[in-house]
Amino acid sequence: MMSDAAIARIEEICKEYPNRKSALVPALYVAQREYGGWLPREALREVAEELDLPDSHVYAVASFYSMFFLKPVGQNIIQVCTTSPCELRGARDAVECFKKRLGVGVGETTADGQFTLMEVECLAACDRAPMAQINEDYYLDIDETRANEIVDALSRGEKPPYAEFEKNLGGSHPIAFSDEELGIDVSGIMPAEPVVKKEKPAEAPADAAAKA
Repeated sequence: MMSDAAIARIEEICKEYPNRKSALVPALYVAQREYGGWLPREALREVAEELDLPDSHVYAVASFYSMFFLKPVGQNIIQVCTTSPCELRGARDAVECFKKRLGVGVGETTADGQFTLMEVECLAACDRAPMAQINEDYYLDIDETRANEIVDALSRGEKPPYAEFEKNLGGSHPIAFSDEELGIDVSGIMPAEPVVKKEKPAEAPADAAAKA
């Protein structure tokens, strides 16, 4: 069962969206953290109840996205992007580096439960490939040396030095956090003026156009 703090966080997230259904993805992030990194059926039912959504809709969304896990995974999730642009820039080599370092195949978890290795589709960082999302951070320009350093740091319980969100957003994941938590000042941003719908000019009668 989710804690009161997690439920309160979901309620805060809902205030940032036009309706509760729109808050589903960040709410699932909160639930996944609460349940130790994955989403059992109980977690999906709780989110559905909290957002007043059908269980089937919550399950459909959770099972569609690769950042949600419906079975137990390792403490650290290494998701290497292997879409075509990344493949052309060495993604396959990056996968092999992690396989060699961890001693597991794609889709497998190390015996100590520390790491799960996965391949995923585009993570929108093609210009810095080969890259991976590890936990809730991006790691770019991965080679064997960098892969080993990343695994070594995570094994020690440390944040690897190449974490992009850590450098640019203070470690906060941009989806599940508020502007205040991200350190973004929006006080000087004025809301856009409402759109005024222009009336379509009335068309001249057909007989008047003929006379002209």
